[in-house]
Amino acid sequence: YHYPRSQETIHECQIGYNKFIEKYEEVVENTKSYYIIANDSLTSYEKFKRTFNAIDVVSHETILPVILNKSKIQGDIVQTNEKVLNPWKAREMFMRELGSCIVSSVSTVYDKIYDCTYGQLIPEKNFVYEICVVGVVKLKVACESFGITVMDGPYFSIYPYNQSNNLYTLTHVTLTPVYKTSCVQDVKITQEDGRKIVALMEETARSFILNYDELFEYVSFFTSVKTKIPNETDDRSMKCLHHDGSRITTFMGGKITGIFGITV
Repeated sequence: YHYPRSQETIHECQIGYNKFIEKYEEVVENTKSYYIIANDSLTSYEKFKRTFNAIDVVSHETILPVILNKSKIQGDIVQTNEKVLNPWKAREMFMRELGSCIVSSVSTVYDKIYDCTYGQLIPEKNFVYEICVVGVVKLKVACESFGITVMDGPYFSIYPYNQSNNLYTLTHVTLTPVYKTSCVQDVKITQEDGRKIVALMEETARSFILNYDELFEYVSFFTSVKTKIPNETDDRSMKCLHHDGSRITTFMGGKITGIFGITV
């Protein structure tokens, strides 16, 4: 749903979504996931619905547990059956399954090495690394878990992060990536700078959610690195990159469900 302009990414997610839920059921949780189309969105409400209805995605309009600024929105609100990944449970599961496989050095010669480090083992010339700030906010009222994403442009997303503690992530298309580089660097974001960035995200959220301050309060932020291959269609589907003269193959993808599309 986040990539309505990339049929490749939509197709990959459609194939891998149910497979991921079936294989990793213990790390996914239910939530009400809502998509809102802004007036000056890069895609229209009708086109958004038409795109996903065409590939048999179930969606319908509903009422959010928030007060929306309807003057900034086109069409109705789209509710999806999209689930949420619990990062805490995912970390525990993958450490349990892969923890014994961790090595500090490689002394054996192998026929093949498959790089799944999000493009950080062998950087390519056309890779762009984004240092990202992700806000963490707390839901202050009692209601069902939900996620909100405003499409499609310089907007925000609020999504469940730790449901047991009512914590949500707050991200923004243009504010979350605070630094772009062609090589991986350890860029430090101070507490003051991180808080200022999240405050700007909250300003955008308030313009769409009129009772934002009644619902949420700031808790903290964290940083992450996002690796991208620039393209015109916003394609984030899995790519298989073979390095010339090397036995190393790099897999690059922006969606976790893309793991089921890997072929070697």
